[in-house]
Amino acid sequence: MQLNEERKENLLSIDHIFKTYLDSNKYDFIYREKLFPLKSSSISLNKSDALDILQSTASVGLKSLALFHKIPRFQKLVRLRAPLIIITRLLPEYFEIPTLFIKELDNLLELLNLAEKVSIETNLPVNVVLSPNIFNNISRNHKIERDHSVIKPYLTNETMKPIEEDLLHEQFQLAEALLSNYFKETNISNVISFYNPEKFFIPYLVPNIKNKFIESISNKELNIYKDELKFFKQLAYNYNISLKLNIKNDDEIDFETKDYLCPGCPFIPLKKIFEKYQLVFTNINCERIKSIFNIKNISFSEYFGLTFEKIQVDTIFIGNLSDAHIQLINQTRPHQRVVLLADSEPTCSIANFQTVKNLFKLPNKNFIFPYSCENIPQKKSLTIKEKKCKCIFKNENPKCIESTFCPALFIINKKISINTSLCIGCNFCKEFCPYGAIK
Repeated sequence: MQLNEERKENLLSIDHIFKTYLDSNKYDFIYREKLFPLKSSSISLNKSDALDILQSTASVGLKSLALFHKIPRFQKLVRLRAPLIIITRLLPEYFEIPTLFIKELDNLLELLNLAEKVSIETNLPVNVVLSPNIFNNISRNHKIERDHSVIKPYLTNETMKPIEEDLLHEQFQLAEALLSNYFKETNISNVISFYNPEKFFIPYLVPNIKNKFIESISNKELNIYKDELKFFKQLAYNYNISLKLNIKNDDEIDFETKDYLCPGCPFIPLKKIFEKYQLVFTNINCERIKSIFNIKNISFSEYFGLTFEKIQVDTIFIGNLSDAHIQLINQTRPHQRVVLLADSEPTCSIANFQTVKNLFKLPNKNFIFPYSCENIPQKKSLTIKEKKCKCIFKNENPKCIESTFCPALFIINKKISINTSLCIGCNFCKEFCPYGAIK
């Protein structure tokens, strides 16, 4: 499906806005979760450590920016000396820091600058949640380039000292004053949605403080969408308000939200192999891979120790080639199977391992997969042949979406479409389509 002229203009606009914002604000430290399609020369960190590192850098005066699929839970908040802006794409499950919800492209730059102003004046991190209307127009060709060679964050007792409760409440009140002054109108209807671009939504939240928008929906009967139910239940609990929530039909919403994998995730073609095993292990630290496929996360050495001593049933381990213990790998037993993801060139020979060339024809023994989570090749994006796309018309579950968990695929107006901004041309969806509608 080709992009129309309006969509092309949006693609250019979103790239221009981000470039303008990043060029004018000069962030010293940028962290990007792998799933997030806005490419950057960001530091590679475990997600569990990322918030501590980000707060540490901002606490010593280094401007920091984070790009998360969904904001993680804060263990504690520390006083910042430089702004920390966290950009996410899904509604938060916890209300721990000031949060702005941005639905329109027109005010994106202005609200990003507002978020930075709030972070500077309150010494707190600020979360900015982008709606699908904005997020799905980010071009994969746009890159954030930053030199991180001077960044040396230290997680010391001083930099990670929690903010005292009295001061934290004062900072929240300051954030509320700044945001309330900006957002003056309270035009909230009884149909409220963040994911549907045509509906109203709360523009901001500050932890523990009821704003005029929250008060305007209190005691109202609201029509919301299924993917937003958890957010509103938590909102009612945290801010002690009463809401009667009616779930609207998901067919009325443009973009369906779900747990996504990275476009081209190597675990998709590997799925038909490891689904045959009762026990599947990996040392790839990705929460979505573990949750979607029910894979246990252990190291190479832990896996081999476990299977040598305790488990004699058939098992499979998937890990990066660079992390492989070659001596252990060369001693795999019949009940062990190992797949290595090629994130680097092998430093020495690995017995009984062949390198796969065809992603969809995998051998029945140990092998090296030609790429890894950190090394996913990009090719020409795919398109949909509308006349051949019949699954929704036949009331069938779309296998291309359900089998790939790819954020580039979405349903709009009861048709499957490909967001060419996110598609990397991996062809996984093409393999799963029973009607040959993807080319």
